[in-house]
Amino acid sequence: MKKLTVLLLVVFLSIPLFANGNGEEGGATAAPVTFTSMTTYNKANIETDARVEAWFNMVEAMKKDHPDVNFEFEYIPHDAYQDKIQILAAANELPDALEVKGSWTKNFVENERLLPLTKMMDEDKSWSELFKPGVLKNFTVNGQIYAIGIEGGGSTHIIFYNSAILKEAGYDKFPDKFDDFKQMIAAIKAKGYIPISLGDKSSWVAESCYLSTIGNRMTGVEWTDSITNRSGASFNNPQFIKALGVMAELAAIGAFNEDLNSLEYKQQRTSYYNGKAAMFVEGGWAVNSVVKNALPEVLEATHLADFPEVKGQVGPDNLNTGGTSGWGIGFNSSVSENPEKEALCEDLIKKFVNMDTAVKLAETGRVSSMKVTDFDTSKLHRLNIEYKNYLDQFMPAPTYDLVWDPAVIETLNSNLQMLLIGNITPEKLAAEVQKEYENSAE
Repeated sequence: MKKLTVLLLVVFLSIPLFANGNGEEGGATAAPVTFTSMTTYNKANIETDARVEAWFNMVEAMKKDHPDVNFEFEYIPHDAYQDKIQILAAANELPDALEVKGSWTKNFVENERLLPLTKMMDEDKSWSELFKPGVLKNFTVNGQIYAIGIEGGGSTHIIFYNSAILKEAGYDKFPDKFDDFKQMIAAIKAKGYIPISLGDKSSWVAESCYLSTIGNRMTGVEWTDSITNRSGASFNNPQFIKALGVMAELAAIGAFNEDLNSLEYKQQRTSYYNGKAAMFVEGGWAVNSVVKNALPEVLEATHLADFPEVKGQVGPDNLNTGGTSGWGIGFNSSVSENPEKEALCEDLIKKFVNMDTAVKLAETGRVSSMKVTDFDTSKLHRLNIEYKNYLDQFMPAPTYDLVWDPAVIETLNSNLQMLLIGNITPEKLAAEVQKEYENSAE
């Protein structure tokens, strides 16, 4: 027993020496803070994407200003990112900083996953007042802001069209009525071209870039808001079913390529770049890709349009989806337990989203979440200027997958894939989405 007592006493007395790590008094040396981040920003795109450049400029500045912090910045491709973040959120294992999709905000906040940022913005009006009014709406719950986007105000619906192919098919201008649009599609098809190249393998393009605009025009924005707020609207609404019918009709007349559910969204552009397709539909993010990748003669002939008027629509012709930030940077609510980490969050977001980066976005053809009034347009392509003018004319409407419950969106998107190959009717699709809508409220 005496030997055991002496041994325990020796071990006990030696603990401070081991804990201190250097044999000096003063207790344990604090472990360095580790700050984790997960985004879709790929460093390989730093030369062509001003958002990516701004992100990695921020990364280097953070490492320089906080040399004692262990930063872990992880990149994950867009579609895989959406799945992974949902899994991490469910397990309460989100990184310290992450990209937040607008439609996730409400759920994440209800489950206490995100750090409120309103106080940070209120305490620095010289920074927060640079943002466009309403641009952070998708990240606002009960008056609190939970994420901040670097982009905002752009459109998620644009028809990119080859005017040379349209002229070959007998059209000198883009039709402004849906019936005329369908006739043009038939004429283009008769010339041997793909009328509209579509890649919906990831199941969001048909909804986000087509149906959201068509649907808002058919139902009016009030219906969309009522669905979002669960204040009485139903997916069985006849006007919404008519919007689905427009999509079904396009597919039925052969507007799209047959492998539409096998191509990713970036792959849909290839046949357009090569002059084999007359049109494709995406958001403003695709403008610079067309400028960079299309054949010279295709680029020269490329112009922008929006969806033509459909009989019976209640919304105006210039009602297009966009006008808010769809994605923003948010922070894990757990950082509030560590003052040093919380300070790092504020430093990170201000180094990433500021007027310098806003101007850089504008000068490379992107739409910033901040109000940029003075920038150099001399390096912009003619198509960038055309997009800027396009934005000046449209009235914003909510993009479905940025405001609706993810489970509802998943049901809508997967059934849209079936609608476009004739495996479900608009009425049945609406009923399936309504069923999920009601189930997700329980």
